Amino acid sequence: MYEKVLEDCRVCTVKCLESWQCGLRNMTVTSGERVEIDCLGEVMEAMGRFSWRVTWRYAGGIITSDDSLFIRRDAPLLDRVILDPIREEDAGTYRCDVQDVTLRIVKRAYWGIRVLPVGILNLDYESSLDQCNCC
Repeated sequence: MYEKVLEDCRVCTVKCLESWQCGLRNMTVTSGERVEIDCLGEVMEAMGRFSWRVTWRYAGGIITSDDSLFIRRDAPLLDRVILDPIREEDAGTYRCDVQDVTLRIVKRAYWGIRVLPVGILNLDYESSLDQCNCC
């Protein structure tokens, strides 16, 4: 442990940086929707704009946090993946790693995405209540 504290040091608390692995978030969407996964939003809100390195990986067709199942995925916007329109073959788990300038991982997050065909299930709760007239 480094005992000396520099005068220009500052302490920042960032949601989930203490354990850097932020867990697995799940979502179910209908084919044809627009899905956006933002990896840096929370980090930049807490720490500001620094030089971050963001990498994306993808495990197709499965919801998992088993890192051996992921392959590299290109993301033209770097900090986010946009699937518009999302297709059934886009289902799976998306993993984002954020590294600081020293290449230390400061965040890893997983998004499990299930994609249903149109017409299978109405994901709009209010609309589904109207359709069944049950309330």
